[in-house]
Amino acid sequence: MDFSKFDEQVDLNQLQKDAKEAAKNGTGDYPEIEDGTYIGKFEKLELGETKDHRPMFKAMFRITEGDHKKSCLFMNRVIYGTKNDASMIGSVSGFLNNLEAEDEDGNPIDTSFKSYSQFDEMIMDVAEAIDDMGLEYEIEYKKDAFNNISINEVFDAED
Repeated sequence: MDFSKFDEQVDLNQLQKDAKEAAKNGTGDYPEIEDGTYIGKFEKLELGETKDHRPMFKAMFRITEGDHKKSCLFMNRVIYGTKNDASMIGSVSGFLNNLEAEDEDGNPIDTSFKSYSQFDEMIMDVAEAIDDMGLEYEIEYKKDAFNNISINEVFDAED
């Protein structure tokens, strides 16, 4: 069979990166994580795309304590082409505000929406700030809820 036709249909560089990340994180045979309270860090916050190329907010939370240590929880929110884009954007904006990220002057980062490109930059700023600040979170996870990850508490990882 000639597999080269598949090579032409995908972004091989991205697929290689994704496969390397998947291998680093294990076999992918993870136990289901039950609803509950977890401590951890947000390792990824980004504005990506759905398969049909609509903007989608993506968050990846890594659990750092307890039985599910090293496991990840994910939150995704499509913010364009929904029945109520403003509500979807508002939910992401509120979520990001609850992360308590600050700029280099110690001021809270403004998580409001002005444009999709501005929103993308702001999400990257929030991700960088929580990493620089060394923030960890106690979250409430409810896999079947619309807002499946809620922030209970924010604290410095060094505490």
